[in-house]
Amino acid sequence: MPSSIDGDDDDVLDDDDDDSLLIFPLTDIDDLNDNNNNNNNNSASSSSNEKYSSNGGFYKNIRNDTIGGGNHFHRGNGFRRDSTDEGDFSRPRQQTRWGSARPVPLKINVNLHHLHQQHHSLDGVVAYSSSPKLNWMQAVKKVRHIKDAWEKYKLNDLPSQTAIRHRYHALKKQWITDRVEIKMEKESFDQGAMRSCYRVKKLPSMTHLRDWKHAHNYVAKRYMSETVTREVYFNDVRLQLDAKLWGEEYSRHNPPKKVDIVQMAVLEIEDQPEGSRYYHLENYIEGQYMKYNSNSGFVDQNTRCTPQAFSHFTFERSGHQLIVVDIQGVGDLWTDPQIHTADGLEYGDGNLGTKGMALFFHSHVCNTICESLGLSKFTSQHRRPHRLGKRFV
Repeated sequence: MPSSIDGDDDDVLDDDDDDSLLIFPLTDIDDLNDNNNNNNNNSASSSSNEKYSSNGGFYKNIRNDTIGGGNHFHRGNGFRRDSTDEGDFSRPRQQTRWGSARPVPLKINVNLHHLHQQHHSLDGVVAYSSSPKLNWMQAVKKVRHIKDAWEKYKLNDLPSQTAIRHRYHALKKQWITDRVEIKMEKESFDQGAMRSCYRVKKLPSMTHLRDWKHAHNYVAKRYMSETVTREVYFNDVRLQLDAKLWGEEYSRHNPPKKVDIVQMAVLEIEDQPEGSRYYHLENYIEGQYMKYNSNSGFVDQNTRCTPQAFSHFTFERSGHQLIVVDIQGVGDLWTDPQIHTADGLEYGDGNLGTKGMALFFHSHVCNTICESLGLSKFTSQHRRPHRLGKRFV
């Protein structure tokens, strides 16, 4: 059962309580050749060659890792985008050397020029800055003027209620608990094979203003079976946040498109019965929802390369100890993944162990991203025709 942490331990999640953010990076990487980080050259520690794995262990000497039974995994291999064509990218190039991973406060790169084209600021002027924090604050200011996609559902007219939110820090393997104020629909607006989905408004926890017009949209997901235990909800969150770390690790290798997995928390409503008081809480993602592969071998080879290359990457980068599959979401922002582990332990009933790994590679055919990342082909793939046509990245 997860343990709670007192709210005064602020360094567990730092500032990532700002609900204006859709993606919460859990780690940050020092680019030792980046001129913007010249002042941080003395920050390296003895752990500079250590890397967190999703099960809490470390990979020693990351630049000398041996992956795939003797094949050296070259961290430097990546892509240089020389064209705006989504399917066109040049040969791999050597990238800069990376330092250690570390937990950091909220940090995101925002394309202010793109935001300015669609949503002008109140004074009509975009102030560009080298400060990520200032850029982020200005981006949030513009995003707040975007029309609410759920305005027609009149969630603001619903009564508010207080709930307990449980969040997981994947790097520190710790939980933190706080109270949030929400408004939730009583009837679900959609459902999958196992869970029902409810629209939710949540007030930002770091503001004293009770303005529901600026509350953010969330989706609460609850298992339809009331026999699902509390531990299942917490284990699902831990799985998704561990998979998020692998998304960040993949993106550091500079593929054509970087990926991320959304934050998820457990929402506990105390005044509801035990069998229906727990929900998964995620930011609402607007856009076309796609499923690219499954935990039982389905692989969509005809749409995009990135999701399949990501799953293959996690298998090799973990030293064949796990694979992240069941990739689905909007664009390259994914949710509800599944992790198969070599020992078949952890991560719920969806963890099919080595069988799940074999099912993925039985269907997977390496694409151009797999090749450029130096990922190994399996023997069965050498005997199969390379039947891939032109696909999106």
